[in-house]
Amino acid sequence: MLALLLTLVISAGRVAPPVALPVEVITVYHAVPEQTDSTPRITADGTRIDPDNIGRIAAVSQELLWYNGGPVRYGDYLWVEIDSELRGLWQVHDTMWAGVTGYVDLLTGPEVYECWVTEGRVPQHDSCSVGLKVYHAWSRNGHK
Repeated sequence: MLALLLTLVISAGRVAPPVALPVEVITVYHAVPEQTDSTPRITADGTRIDPDNIGRIAAVSQELLWYNGGPVRYGDYLWVEIDSELRGLWQVHDTMWAGVTGYVDLLTGPEVYECWVTEGRVPQHDSCSVGLKVYHAWSRNGHK
């Protein structure tokens, strides 16, 4: 359904077509200090996370962000094409630690176990499925 909606919005000329991002790994993280920083319920752009209603928040590695020459800004949407419940539209509100490149990190509740899926289609955890594509779907900021 979201894919159809995205197609309709793009075909109506409201946004540029999705652009594939150079992402090699998708990971899952939780809003806990062990996996973030000392303020796990506040993202890099200042968004406050409601632990009872997390939404679909994504973090990207820093080279993908506009201030490092990348195409992504906070508030932009990514379409994650992966064969699992993680498939779909995610909004970028966070970034990852310096030195990590080619990653998209998806914020989930504790019911989703950490998983890694690499470009080589090798699931690193049983709960992950193969198939990996991440697209810069559109920008709410109008810069695309």
